[in-house]
Amino acid sequence: MSRLMAWIEGQDLASVGYVVREVPGARSVPEATRASVVIPGRAGVASAGLYDVAPARPVSIVGTLQAPTPAQLEDRYDALMAMLVGRTVTLRIANRTAREAQARFVGSTERWGSGPRFRTRAVELELRFALEGVYWTDTQPTVIAQAAGALASPLLMGTAPCFAVIRVMGPATNPVVTIRDVTAAVVASIGLTRVLTATDYAEIDLARFAVTRVQSGVASNDLAAQTSGDFFALSPEWCGPWVGSAWVATPTIEVSSGAVEILYYRSWI
Repeated sequence: MSRLMAWIEGQDLASVGYVVREVPGARSVPEATRASVVIPGRAGVASAGLYDVAPARPVSIVGTLQAPTPAQLEDRYDALMAMLVGRTVTLRIANRTAREAQARFVGSTERWGSGPRFRTRAVELELRFALEGVYWTDTQPTVIAQAAGALASPLLMGTAPCFAVIRVMGPATNPVVTIRDVTAAVVASIGLTRVLTATDYAEIDLARFAVTRVQSGVASNDLAAQTSGDFFALSPEWCGPWVGSAWVATPTIEVSSGAVEILYYRSWI
């Protein structure tokens, strides 16, 4: 079981006397299902989206809230609840501090020791959260840039799918961004019918299904320029075997015209 440290708006839970003991669910993987809708008549059940859907991952933090005096314990309990209720909590694994997850506080359970409560200086608390993004993500983005005419660039990957923002920089004519797996097979692509000058670039947000054209610093919606391929998520299925602490081989990105830059936060189960 991985021990977690929790920060709320930059403040460690330990600062209010909460000592973490265990974290059930930190490494559990929720069951994913394909979203679908029932179509009346003979059509049956049709997919409602491109991607599998997983419920929010439940994670608990079990520990002890301590204080020098019973009165201070009550104050610290109030302070802890004030930090949690209605807020998004940043959770980090102690031995993986470069990864984090955003979580919502959904409830708590308290277990007081024997004896009068007014004399108690510690209480066992289970704090329950729901990871909003299901997966853990890197705290810093991965940015890979490829100059015009350069060979395909490898993509560093985690163990879970993630979305990216792709920027194609001019001069370029009808650029097509292509992702290949470790066998060099094309697994994803997206193409634009657009001429970009040296001061232009097109930004493709894969998570938002958006294409933005920036001309001399002025941005405009350019979704109509997307005429081939489709929006996609980067997938660890495209990687080679995992050995030690990393993938042996990873997918690559290339662009048919212009230069390309891709930014994403690696995701981890």
